[in-house]
Amino acid sequence: MSKFIGIVTSKRMTKTGVLETYSKYYNQKYRVHVRRKTRIFFDDPKNETDVGDVLQIINSGQKISKNKSFIIDKMIQKNVIAAAIQREVADRDALLKLQQIERELLKEDKTKVKVNQVNSSSSSSSSSKSQSTAAQ
Repeated sequence: MSKFIGIVTSKRMTKTGVLETYSKYYNQKYRVHVRRKTRIFFDDPKNETDVGDVLQIINSGQKISKNKSFIIDKMIQKNVIAAAIQREVADRDALLKLQQIERELLKEDKTKVKVNQVNSSSSSSSSSKSQSTAAQ
C-alpha cells in the first residue's frame, strides 16, 4: 500500500479533498535538484479535514470514484496554514503600530523642525541686517 504525507490544499468538493505532496529528485543532465508537486484526491466521508491540515493518506485498494482511490490514514497536524496566517497577521499588526508611532514622531519632529527653521531664519535675517548697517 502506498502512503503519502502532505498538506490539504482544497476542500471545495463535498466528502473529497485534494492533498499536495512534494518530492525532490536530481536531474543529472542539467545538474539541478527539481522539486515536483503531486495532487492527490482523497475521500473524506465525515468532512473532518480543512485546508492546511497535514495528513497521511493510504491507497484504499479500489477506486472510490473516477479520481479518488485514497483514504485518510491519520491526521498529523491540524491547520498549519491558519497558524502561519495568524502569526503573519500578528506581525503585520505590530508593523502597523510601529509605522503609526513613527508617523507621530515625524509629525512632532516636523513641528520642531519648523520652529527651528523660523528661529534660524529670524536670527539670520537679523544678522544680515546688522551686517548691512555695519557696511554703511
